Formats: sequence, C-alpha cells, structure tokens
Amino acid sequence: MTYRATLDAIHTSMSASYWLKRAAAELDQRDTIDALYDADALAKLARMRWTEVQRPAADGLVAALIAMTKPE
Repeated sequence: MTYRATLDAIHTSMSASYWLKRAAAELDQRDTIDALYDADALAKLARMRWTEVQRPAADGLVAALIAMTKPE
C-alpha cells in the first residue's frame, strides 16, 4: 500500500482515533526527517508508559486472578 492510500485509509477509518487522523493530516506539512524523529520519540515514550504504568497494573490483575483460582 502506498503512503497516500494508507493516509486515505486512516482518514476514512471509523476505528482510527481523532488524534491519529489529525496527526496523519499534519504529516504532509512537516519535514519528513523531523516527523520520523518525532514519531520515534513518541513511540519510545508510549513504550515507557506501558512498561512503567500500565504493565504493572496488568501484571497485578493477572496475579490477583491467579491467586483467586488457586485451591486452598
């Protein structure tokens, strides 16, 4: 799929978030290299958030569910 076709698919998708649609639309106005660096930094930040915030919460939930299913 080409860049333009992917961009159009994002804009017409009912499941794509407003944030993603807006960011994709703004991509055409940005320097390509700057956009790549920024996207990489944002992806790293999202992974850090998952590792530090959401993953421990998910791990805690899994541990609680396992503890509830163990016979006494």
